[in-house]
Amino acid sequence: MDISQLNNEIRKSKLLGKKLFSVVATFGTTIRGSIDPIYEIGNICKDNNIWLHIDGSIGGIFAISNYKFHNIKEIDNLNIANSITINPQKILGITKTSSLLLVDDMNKLKKAFYTGLPYIDSSDDVLNRGELGVQGSRPAEIIKLWLGLKFLGKDGIDNILSSSIRKKFLFENILDKNKFYVYSGSLHIISFEPKNMNTNQINTWSLKLKKILLENKFMISRPLHKNRYILRVVFGNFNTKESHIIELANFLNNNINE
Repeated sequence: MDISQLNNEIRKSKLLGKKLFSVVATFGTTIRGSIDPIYEIGNICKDNNIWLHIDGSIGGIFAISNYKFHNIKEIDNLNIANSITINPQKILGITKTSSLLLVDDMNKLKKAFYTGLPYIDSSDDVLNRGELGVQGSRPAEIIKLWLGLKFLGKDGIDNILSSSIRKKFLFENILDKNKFYVYSGSLHIISFEPKNMNTNQINTWSLKLKKILLENKFMISRPLHKNRYILRVVFGNFNTKESHIIELANFLNNNINE
């Protein structure tokens, strides 16, 4: 996110008499795993009394690890948010669907969704879960997350998350920068495209190479980025070995003209 542009948009909204509902920052973009400047955005929101929500669907889960990710400096600033979404299914292998909304103050949810419990005659302090979100009755989705976290344990979570970062950097270091433009952020995602090709050539190249890679048991995605289809690798599978990564990077370096 461009901080100067954010400030300009806030000033423009105030001049037009509009009230901003929230600012949404991203902790892990889909294409390259990059992270917004959370600390700066948070201070701007605080100064202007704007709700800060962080989309941490991809990267938020890294905050629960005990491992020190020196390349993910913004991880220490997540607590500046009013709310954050996290998807443990993205990298920890939790059974779908596992998605969390965390807020800094649960009373805000109660205030927003208050209905009361007029049908319960009890003096007990009953937690009305219908006041914690837009849903009322719901399946016990949390059991899937609980079982997954119990199975992995803290060490297992640390190993998955730290190894995913190491694998991304291994792949990035081997990929030939003389042949590819590389789009890489702080997290476990990397995208790339060949140099010296126009948009149509890149679209044809990525489609053909994706099929060739699949035939060789490498499954990578083909996202749309700046109006062209490039290739993307997500290092979220704990069963992926370093030998697989070396083989993939060398294959790409040697078959760019396929």
